[in-house]
This record gives sequence, structure tokens and C-alpha cells, in this order.
Amino acid sequence: MTSDAIVETELDHLLGEVAKAFGGDALSWYGPIVPGVDTALRRIIEERRKTDKSEALAIVLTTNGGIVEVVQRVVATIRHHYDIVNYIIPDCAFSAGTILAMSGDAIYMDYYSRLGPIDPQIPRGDRLVPALGYCERYNDLIKKSSKTPLTDAEISVLIGAFDQAELYEFTQARELSISLLRDWLVEYKFKDWNKTETRKRPVTMATKKARARSIAKALSDSAKWHS
Repeated sequence: MTSDAIVETELDHLLGEVAKAFGGDALSWYGPIVPGVDTALRRIIEERRKTDKSEALAIVLTTNGGIVEVVQRVVATIRHHYDIVNYIIPDCAFSAGTILAMSGDAIYMDYYSRLGPIDPQIPRGDRLVPALGYCERYNDLIKKSSKTPLTDAEISVLIGAFDQAELYEFTQARELSISLLRDWLVEYKFKDWNKTETRKRPVTMATKKARARSIAKALSDSAKWHS
């Protein structure tokens, strides 16, 4: 047996232990959230469902993020087949990975695990660029121009670096991220939240929506997190 085969066998065994611990299926996801991942995930899950009808799925997730539209399709696929979805974050799930994790019924982390601001990535050539970074920089220059004259260098950046169509695309990606996060928190993560922890007061749908909005607002504030 080759060294790669030995490693794969051990990983399969450990993933099986995760499945047992969470009482259902389990999969491991390591890498960016980019087009093609959603199709591969659908193929894997549909093949699994031919012989297994578990209600729960545990996902061991490590990602630096990616494209929010891909996350939307991934969640649609997962939730079509599973009623309970748990995310285990051993390392990090940044950007679109944070949005994905928020669609789960529960998130399992330890002191080393990290989530991040929901800064969706937009494909540009062979790389992904952060949408919020572009929006924030553009807004900073516009805000400064209303108070003091811009330097020649800043004017050059404002004219040459920001395409209005791209800025609109970036803004739409941000709004989609916030919208998905609000909806998924209410539908999945808050579905069993019936009483407040401290005062034991009943939790209404209005309370759930308000809490989801506040979380989405905080996580979409890139200036707050500096990351």
C-alpha cells in the first residue's frame, strides 16, 4: 500500500468516527468555495443518498472563502437532502465560508478556530478579490472628496481603479451575503431558540429576525474586524 493510500484510509476512518459522533453522514471540505465545487458536492451527496437516508450531515470545513453564489447553491443542495447540518471548524472558515457555516444548525469550534467578516469574493482573472475592500476604499475617497480636495494620485485612483459596473456587482454580492445570512440564521440556527438564556423570556419570530439582522450587520462591517 502506498503512503497516499495509507493516509486516505486513515482519513476515511477518522471521518467515519465523526459520522458516528454526530449520528449521520459526514464529509470533509478543505479548499476554496469556487464554481465547480457545488457541482462536485451535489454529485457526491446524490450518490451517497442512493444507499443512505440519514437525516443529519456533519461537515468538517476549512476554507479561506470564495463566491457567495456558490455557497447559495451548496446550501440548497445540502438542505434538500438533510434536515440537520452541523459544521465543525478545526481551523478557519473565512468570508463565504463563514456564510456557509451560518447555514448550519450548529457550529463546533475550539480556541484555535476562526470565522471572519462576510466579505464575498469576486473572480477577476485568475484570482479572487474582496468585494467589501473595493467598496470601502471607494466610499472613503468619495467621503473625503466632500470635505477636502483629493490629491492628484487619489483622483487618478478614483477614475482609473473603480469601474461603476464592477462596484455595482460588488455591492450586490455584499447585499446577497447579508440577505442569505439573515435568512439562514432564522431558518436553521435559531429554529430551536425558544427562550432567552438570561431572563428566560419567550423568543418570538421578530426577536429572531432582529438578532439575525444585528449579526449580519456586524459581520459585514470590514472596518470593525480589520481582516
